[in-house]
Amino acid sequence: MSWYKPADVGFATRSWLANLGYGARLFLRLLATFGSSFKRFGLVRDQIHFLGNYSLVIIAISGLFVGFVFGLQGYYTLLRARPRRWASWSRSRWCANSARW
Repeated sequence: MSWYKPADVGFATRSWLANLGYGARLFLRLLATFGSSFKRFGLVRDQIHFLGNYSLVIIAISGLFVGFVFGLQGYYTLLRARPRRWASWSRSRWCANSARW
């Protein structure tokens, strides 16, 4: 879209106003249907509490498994990126430590 053509400016303005109108109509419809929810606010509160608690458990378990995957990928990356000198040093340290036992 170029701003030096009046037709493009007019099209962008009309599109923006149309989107604003869609948003306003959605908001008004939401307010109209939201009024009946205030009559039974206890039910709404209980439903939000129920969904929030179970959502928190799902999010925590998902985060745990994502952390496991990131940790495993980091481990494999460090194994591939490690210089050979470190590998020989860690092998010799392991042999020296295992000989003590």
